[in-house]
Amino acid sequence: MMLLPASGVLTPNSAQARIVAILFDDSGSMRRKIQLPAFGVQLLFSTFQTGRSDDRFLVSRMSNHDRFDAVETISFERKEDQKRFLTTIKKRWPERQGKTTPYIQIELLLARIESMQLPGEEAHLIIFSDGDFSGGNPPGNVAREWYSQIKNRLKGPLNVEYLLIGPGSETTISDRKPKTVGEIVEEQGIRRALLSVFNGDASKGRRDVENAGDMLEAIKDIVASASSIDRTAMEKKISRSGKTLTINSPLSIHRIVTVATTNHDDTLPKLLSTSPQNGEAKSLSSGMQHPDTEEKFKIPRKIGRTDQIIFPKPLEPGEIALTFDRDVGDMMLLFETRAKLRLMLLDKQGKEVAQPADGVYVIPRGFTTNIGIEIRDERDGSIVQIPIKDLAGDYELKLRNKNDLIGESELGSEPDQQEIMLISSFKPVELSSGNILAEMAVAGLTAYASPLRYRVIDSRAEFTIDLQGSETCNDCTENEVQKTLKLDDDRPVLGKLIISSSAKVDGQYSLDFETESDLIGLRTPDGTEVPIILQHIDTGSPGQVEFEIILKKKISELYSLKSPEIPFIARVSGLAPLIGKAEITGVIKLVVPVPELAVETTSSDDDGNSLSVDLDQIYNQKGKIILQVLNILGNAEDGELLIKGVPMGLTLDPSFDGRTITLETQANLWCACLLNFSKGEQVIDIEWKHPLSGKVTTQKINLNIDFPFVWQGLIPCLLLVVLAFVFVYFLRGLIMAFRCNIFPKGSGMDVSYGNEDPIFRSFPSGVGRKLLTFLWPFGEMDQIHRREGLQLKARRGGVSILVDKSDQTFTISSMGERTIEEVLEENPTQSQIHVAWSEILESYSAGRVRVQLLRSIAARSNG
Repeated sequence: MMLLPASGVLTPNSAQARIVAILFDDSGSMRRKIQLPAFGVQLLFSTFQTGRSDDRFLVSRMSNHDRFDAVETISFERKEDQKRFLTTIKKRWPERQGKTTPYIQIELLLARIESMQLPGEEAHLIIFSDGDFSGGNPPGNVAREWYSQIKNRLKGPLNVEYLLIGPGSETTISDRKPKTVGEIVEEQGIRRALLSVFNGDASKGRRDVENAGDMLEAIKDIVASASSIDRTAMEKKISRSGKTLTINSPLSIHRIVTVATTNHDDTLPKLLSTSPQNGEAKSLSSGMQHPDTEEKFKIPRKIGRTDQIIFPKPLEPGEIALTFDRDVGDMMLLFETRAKLRLMLLDKQGKEVAQPADGVYVIPRGFTTNIGIEIRDERDGSIVQIPIKDLAGDYELKLRNKNDLIGESELGSEPDQQEIMLISSFKPVELSSGNILAEMAVAGLTAYASPLRYRVIDSRAEFTIDLQGSETCNDCTENEVQKTLKLDDDRPVLGKLIISSSAKVDGQYSLDFETESDLIGLRTPDGTEVPIILQHIDTGSPGQVEFEIILKKKISELYSLKSPEIPFIARVSGLAPLIGKAEITGVIKLVVPVPELAVETTSSDDDGNSLSVDLDQIYNQKGKIILQVLNILGNAEDGELLIKGVPMGLTLDPSFDGRTITLETQANLWCACLLNFSKGEQVIDIEWKHPLSGKVTTQKINLNIDFPFVWQGLIPCLLLVVLAFVFVYFLRGLIMAFRCNIFPKGSGMDVSYGNEDPIFRSFPSGVGRKLLTFLWPFGEMDQIHRREGLQLKARRGGVSILVDKSDQTFTISSMGERTIEEVLEENPTQSQIHVAWSEILESYSAGRVRVQLLRSIAARSNG
């Protein structure tokens, strides 16, 4: 049994029509491979619903090009009409073959689609052919331009499917070199022009079939495309288990269609039941009259069975099970839903704009328009909105603006903040009219929206903005005003904005007042303060409106003023239907009072301007000077503070709180030594520079450092010296102990007298040497040991022989058996001879003595 795979389709409701046009090549070259394409057309038409008079089907066979019925219109008012048409395709289409493949058939079909298509209606053009066109067809580039003009005139989308049979077959044209069918079709350019213009991509909808298997796969794709489905996405919503086929739909279901095919001598699966069981079912049969005879397309004769189940009340989303009398395999599946898209125009606040009586929205030119797109579905007998977030991103929206001047263009979209609907925006730039068209694929299903119709109008208005000051300013430039501030002013008026409009009609405009400072704002003519946000003001009628620029805080509260100049930008823009805008960049220049620095208190406030401190106050930071900066706009920390005349060893650490400056005495323990030299009266100069005006205010403080006894300042110095000496002594001890070399543990020497066997004598441990070096880091560091007339000193990697304290008759093997005395004769100043472990020394001064230095007894040699 041969079964086609599952797929799915979504159509919004019975009001959403579609046009399906078939151009079928029944020329003589098709006679040996025409049965299977005719069978595919039967399968396609068996999936359409009987009684949907709004669906239109156009059929054109190339053999009919010179007949009055070159393009036939087919409708299925009754099931018998549909069955009769399927029989006609099966028995008659393969029988009569024409002689040519006239191009005029394409023009006739496109013209008929253009005349029949309703706004937003989807159309499909499906072409079955095995060669190029003849009979006055235009060059590819001319055809492309003509197709583009047709596309701009169409009221909805048109998808083209082009099935080319046997593109690899060779054919001979006159006496020229043989070419393949595919090469000839490409050179002609008609197919490429159709697909690139209407599909947007020359590879989309291109079906090249070289054998029966390719053709069967192409038929599946064409059936899916004509039903607006995505086979791959839809397959994820279908599961099969033996005789049961289960659908898991995210939307309600109105109609289900199953299609199975097999060889004519096999039995097709028969639908037994559905769950839930409230659908009306009908079956349609299709088949091949004879097998095709061309080798590449020779397969057994096929038959097909199509079952349609229509539910009077759409089923709720979820699982729906279909049970058959035998294994379902990978049966083809299509299903429809009542879901549909809805487009609406939104205002600035995101609310839906009421549709005009004539259904045409008026949009001003140059005005950014927001379109809301929502998907609605039938649930429990009522139509409800499905939030976009519930679809879990499993959707793809195609939104198009079809304008009568600029043609068709794609529009983007994104979810709103609540993810309830999708939002798209476009900005018309020409006086024109058009439609917004939308289609959405949800898990392989496609829904459409009724077009949103609009008309672009022009409503221009010239706006101006003027800045007017409240006092005279001699050094102000254009769009600058000056205001002298007084400490007792309460929200003074700094200037005025005067907005003028030349609009001929009543309307609204937006006023946007921007500034980085939170100190200034606007006040409307009736005295209402306006926050610094976008404002909508009714003009009532063309004319002028004044706004006051005010200081929003009292002068005494101005702690955040960073500069005496506050820039701002004011923009005015007309709101629909007004078009126009103006902008001004202005500056408010503030003249600020002269500051004054005054002493508020000190920790030893004798006369208000003197500070007496002793050691206890210095070490515990009890000595303080508190100052007030008067007549300033801002904080004391915004200014520049400079302190002069502070005694060496003492710092005055400043902190700020509003207009208050607090200076605290700060000194470390060792500073008392230095302060001892500054005992007595000192004068400290304190300066504060205003950040805005640059003016400086000063104050003098008399500082008295009082030490009752001199030793109070000197004792800390002596303690520091002792601590420093102890630290240096300890550090030197560590270094010397680390650098001290001692004999390794287990080291020693083999000693032999005459011909006696050697005796191993170990060197003493040097741990005590390191401890002694740490405690007394002076003098000799390295460990020294005397043995057999040799004075040996430890060193890294070996031993040093102290030559002036050793028996100089010893010979050194590594030095050519020379004696220590001979080595000294060559270098009289040498005091040590460095030798490595395993060194051999011999002396014959009082009998033979042989010594070998060993790193450990394990290193003893056998020599």
